[in-house]
Order: sequence, then C-alpha cells, then structure tokens
Amino acid sequence: MKQTSLKIDLSTEELQEMVDRYHINDADLFLVEILYQAMRPLLQASLYYEMREGNDKDVIIVVTLGKYLDLLQNLYSEAGAILESYLVECLGMLLLEKGYRLAEEIIEQDIGYSIADFYFPDSEEPKDSGMPGLKEIIDSFGRSGMTSVIYNEAGMLIPKKSVTFCATLCEEKEKKTKSICDQCENLNCENRKMNNEPPRRDSKKLNYGYQKIFGDKANKTNKIKEKKEF
Repeated sequence: MKQTSLKIDLSTEELQEMVDRYHINDADLFLVEILYQAMRPLLQASLYYEMREGNDKDVIIVVTLGKYLDLLQNLYSEAGAILESYLVECLGMLLLEKGYRLAEEIIEQDIGYSIADFYFPDSEEPKDSGMPGLKEIIDSFGRSGMTSVIYNEAGMLIPKKSVTFCATLCEEKEKKTKSICDQCENLNCENRKMNNEPPRRDSKKLNYGYQKIFGDKANKTNKIKEKKEF
C-alpha cells in the first residue's frame, strides 16, 4: 500500500461555482470564503492506493479529507448553526471531488498507466464481477497499516468525507474516462456531472447538504411548505 498527503486548494472561481451549484445565496459567498479559510488547517487529505492482488491492471483507491471536518460540521449542527453546517458539507463535497482528480493524476504518474474505468464498490454489481466489496477494501488497507478510515457497523465510511473505488488501468490515453461521474451508476445523484455539464437538479428538492443534515424529516417539511405556498 502507498500513502501520500493531498494538497487540495479551492480558488475563488471554484467557490463561486459551488455557490451556483448548490443554490446558495450570493450574499453568503463571504461566509463561504470565511468557512473555507477556517477549514483549511483542519484538512488531513490523504490518498491510499495499491494494486489489486493477483491483478496488475486494477488499482484500489481510498481518498479521505480526515476526521476534523466531521468534528467541525458536528459542532455547527449541535449549536444550531444550520447554514454553517450546510456550507461545510458543500465545501467538503467540493474538496473531495477535487481530491478524486488529484488522486487520478498522482496514480497515473506513479504507475505509468492511464485510468480507463472506475468501479464503486457500494454500487450494484453482478455477483460474478469479481471486484472487491467496500468492507473488503477497507479491511485490506487496514491490514496494510491504514488507520485513518474505517468501515463502521452501519456500513458507512468514517470519516464521512472519504471515498473508496477501484480503477482499471490502460496504456492508451484515448481510453481514459471523461470523469468519475461517467462511470458511477447513481443516475439520480444531484451532484452528477456528465461531459463537464453542470449538475442536473430539481429545484423543489432539498439538495445533498441539507438532506445530510436534516434527513427525511426535512424533505417532508419542505413538501408541506410547498403546499402552503400554493
């Protein structure tokens, strides 16, 4: 297993893109910038990867932003600072998304192959796919010395801003996948991008950050408010 720290930074343009993507009020851009600066020293972004045992064309990857973003978001939530908690969630998603791309570059430079396809172990796959499951991946990395990411009894990765996936390698650059979203099977994801197009969203639904904070109860409340408006 190889491990390396990831230096992930967000530009002013990327913060503005996040405001547009998540339907955040433009007046809150200043708060977004303040929270991002507060989050930066808390980031412990790391990449772990290794070749799949018995297969020299598949690499198994874990990317995490570390535990302190979870703690920060929990502090805001417990204090009732819902907007700040939501913005930390959105910033974390953007940082993790950028971490994917950075991990891809590092692995390609190290191994000398391009990444052709992605496989996400938490998506539905044929039983005979032969690809490792989520718990199997984390357990394998744990035996290799990784302690910063665990798979808990609820079937979740901790820290929450962590992801694991497998990548198939190839020599031809033209076979390189356009993006992780192209290979993900969650077609209903509100953050899904295809061919660098903006995410497709239903403006009547709560977006991902609010769903994470409020849960199903929030969606029910949102529907009640919509009925009252009519």
